[in-house]
Amino acid sequence: MRLISSIVRAALSVLLVAVLLIGVVGGCYWLSLIASLNGLEAGIRERDVVKLEKYIDWPRVREQARSDLRASVMTQVFKEAKPDKERGLASSIGALLAGAVSLSGRVHPNNAHPASHTRLGSSARAMPW
Repeated sequence: MRLISSIVRAALSVLLVAVLLIGVVGGCYWLSLIASLNGLEAGIRERDVVKLEKYIDWPRVREQARSDLRASVMTQVFKEAKPDKERGLASSIGALLAGAVSLSGRVHPNNAHPASHTRLGSSARAMPW
């Protein structure tokens, strides 16, 4: 009986330590997320590009924006090409050529908004469109 009691206590102790460890790790994870979001918010409020570059992967944002824009343009081109039966072949060739067009717009904190060049300094550029 005494042996069973000690085994149960040991098992409960291990379980308690595991639950506490999971709680501490989970708490640290959430605190790091909150700290990152607070830093990102401070960078946005202060319009500090250097702070934002710590939290934002601009090359990935740029590539994602390009691919989303390409997909949207291609969807629109193909939607407009289908009902056009008068210029069927020309419309189809135009739709195929539209896929080859490269979008050269750049996404960067200095030109993320057309009016941002007035707020972020003279070295910033406005978006090309």
